[in-house]
Amino acid sequence: MFRASPSLVARPLKSTTLPIIVADVHFSFFRAGASMISAAQGAGERRAATVELLFDLTFVFAITQITHLLKAAHTPADLVGALSVLTFLWWMYGGYVWLASHIASHRALTAVMLVAMAGTFFLAVGIPGLHEHSTAVVGGGALFVVAVHTLAFATLGGLVGPTLRFGVVNVGTALLLGISGYLPGLAGSMAQALVIIILVGLALFYTARAFP
Repeated sequence: MFRASPSLVARPLKSTTLPIIVADVHFSFFRAGASMISAAQGAGERRAATVELLFDLTFVFAITQITHLLKAAHTPADLVGALSVLTFLWWMYGGYVWLASHIASHRALTAVMLVAMAGTFFLAVGIPGLHEHSTAVVGGGALFVVAVHTLAFATLGGLVGPTLRFGVVNVGTALLLGISGYLPGLAGSMAQALVIIILVGLALFYTARAFP
């Protein structure tokens, strides 16, 4: 992982097709895997710690779980479901990159990464269930990942205002993912599409101005 920059977090998606987006997110992961820089180290770089590499791999594992959704996809609604989860993972990964660059204590950062990894893994395990409209595990994992991020940013990152504003949005999108499988027909797909619209819209028009 590396110091967050507007070019990564607010970079527009260049295609609406899922394969291109998957490739783009994986490319971002590989770029980010070199080093994670804390706020105390300024612009300097250091070797990535083991826990940071494991954190990257947990998100990569979650993305590979989306292939189960693609394999079972038969309708455009199925693809929207897969894209909504991918968008949420991409958004939260960017959020944790920002978080890492604002925590000065390596010990605190390690603790946050370990807890976040557990939530991400739990979310990833539930991803294949989306094609059966079972979204409780994904929603629960997403809420946990959001809660860890919001609390860590507010208490350790020193950015309470922007954190709370984005925290509300993050909780909302996690809830949309969680309930989407239990909404009837088109309503479930609309909830998942709303996740994509909200997060991509924020990345394009708001994120870079909200955080230092």
